[in-house]
Amino acid sequence: MSVEKAVGLLERVESDETFRRQIEETPTKEARYELAAEAGFAVSPEDIAGAAERLGTRELSEEELDGISAAGGGHAALVLF
Repeated sequence: MSVEKAVGLLERVESDETFRRQIEETPTKEARYELAAEAGFAVSPEDIAGAAERLGTRELSEEELDGISAAGGGHAALVLF
């Protein structure tokens, strides 16, 4: 598992609408991690946290998360993991 793979996963979720929808429609975090692994991104929550740090993101408030989800911008992929 690696932060590099997590960065790649977040970038793919941001850029690939079909993949993003698959992730969004997956009901649990555990299942989303399994789907990511099947796509070649075997990562852990710690890897996602490291990717967020590398991408210069920080933990967001509920209001900020709602705004990102509604706007579909920023690193909205972090909300999914």
